[in-house]
Amino acid sequence: MIISLMTLAVVGILLSAYALYVDRKIDRKADYKAVCDINDRVSCSRAFKS
Repeated sequence: MIISLMTLAVVGILLSAYALYVDRKIDRKADYKAVCDINDRVSCSRAFKS
């Protein structure tokens, strides 16, 4: 039980760090495309900026 909670916490921290990284990259370079931007309808960078 404790291992799964720790794993979930680490995954959350990593996702938050990636969201911050993408947000900073978009602020510096407007045409930056994140790895998770699949197409116009599925875009994590648009979700991060909302």
